[in-house]
Amino acid sequence: MEHRHKPIPFQGIGYLTELIAYHYREAALLSRQAAVPLELPIDPARAVHYLTRAGQLASCSGAFAEARTYLQSAIDLAPEGEHLGLYEQLGDCVVWGDTAVDAYRQALVRWRGTAERDPLVGVRLLRKLLTAYLRWNVTPPSAEEELLSLLAEAQHLAEAVDDEDERWRVQLAHIWFSHLWQENGTLQEVEQGRSLALAAATYFEARADWVSFSDALDAYTNLSRGVGAYDEALEASRRRLSIPELPAMERGDALNMMAQLYFHLGNYSRCYDIVREALAQLRPGEPVGYLAGAVALAMRALYLTGRWSEVDALMPTLEDVWEQVQHDVSTATDVAYGYFTVLDMALAREDQARASTAASVLQRCLPSGQANARNGCSLLAALLEDDPRRIDYDPSNGDWCTNLLMFVNEHGFHAPPALIAQEHYWLSWGSSVLRGRCVEIAEALEASDMTRLAAAIDGAEVDGLITHTARMRVVLAQRMNDRAQLERARSVLEGLGDRRFLRRLDEIALTLDKKGKVR
Repeated sequence: MEHRHKPIPFQGIGYLTELIAYHYREAALLSRQAAVPLELPIDPARAVHYLTRAGQLASCSGAFAEARTYLQSAIDLAPEGEHLGLYEQLGDCVVWGDTAVDAYRQALVRWRGTAERDPLVGVRLLRKLLTAYLRWNVTPPSAEEELLSLLAEAQHLAEAVDDEDERWRVQLAHIWFSHLWQENGTLQEVEQGRSLALAAATYFEARADWVSFSDALDAYTNLSRGVGAYDEALEASRRRLSIPELPAMERGDALNMMAQLYFHLGNYSRCYDIVREALAQLRPGEPVGYLAGAVALAMRALYLTGRWSEVDALMPTLEDVWEQVQHDVSTATDVAYGYFTVLDMALAREDQARASTAASVLQRCLPSGQANARNGCSLLAALLEDDPRRIDYDPSNGDWCTNLLMFVNEHGFHAPPALIAQEHYWLSWGSSVLRGRCVEIAEALEASDMTRLAAAIDGAEVDGLITHTARMRVVLAQRMNDRAQLERARSVLEGLGDRRFLRRLDEIALTLDKKGKVR
């Protein structure tokens, strides 16, 4: 694969720091690999300093894999007494995923082992671990008891320290847990959470603490989306993007939230445009991993609206994203979303080489043993075999619901009632044009109400869901023996190059011809 956006150090002080750190790291590696132990011809303290600084610079540019490597090398060289701070730095630089969680846990273990157990250090580490769990969504479903324990300890320590900043940050962690992670609050409780998040944003803006300000606005955005306040959610995301020198991860998350909001509103063109504009602003060699979610959403928006050739144009970016995040597959959910789009198109076009590549990436992104990957694995198996009977929906996890429902609809099958119920739950959490249309179609199929089904398909077409509409017209034609629906679908499917559904269309047309001759 051609390497299009390989991260390279930027020129200037950052370049020199990374160059020095690189040589220190290589010297350390060579000394360990030698048959006879070699004494390092370097000052370990200087090596740790440069490796740590290089990790910080790599993180700021979005090169999280490189940041992880530099910080891990620093930990390997540093004396045990410095490990607490370095593990904290590792978590700060990698930001999200299992690596960040493990780093903060390691730092917390070392803090608990210190004689003084400084409460300010403890509350900071607890708060960062909670944020890595809750805000970046890497928490296993069974972890509620642990989260409650960590949150209680953080709140206790926050009351004991004379640090207003940390008290507000712990409040934010509480918002993420109570109003967003649990997702079962009343409307009044959600509104209280919104007010508290906005108050936190005001506090941190006055302090010019831009990362915490962005965190608070992110919580406010998510809560606003949950009550249908999309204009307020979009404005909060725009405020995040206006922050001076916003770290790459925060900027990528703000762009991802904007893409999500436009996607759910059914403004698929705007969803794509903000991603296209962000990619156009990248500096040469700048990593793109932090834009994973936004890129995947843009690809899905193009896929749904029938702009498949433009999906192809984003493929090199998705490949670069995967190259940058595959060191920690716990961070690859967004990449999986993008590769499901790639797989669906490849299978439709009967491009076996691309389908095989996409399936291979998805198998790595969706470890079969993980509870939150079950629905993704089920969808993957169903797509590869083109068989909705392979779907074994797990109602304990809400991931991939709309993708599953769309696949079942397009095969004319009745969706599992638990899947439809789950989609209704998500609609109560925040409206979505795509999800709403898929539910309408699924319920019409379940009721065998062809008038209702035809109306739902027409509504999906008005909303710009071109690919799903064309495929559903094939289903409708089969149910109603209506050749006119086939012809309406044919021109769209031919334009997409959707050979799989064109073959299905031709089979139905042949069946209709035979029925006509019998009559």
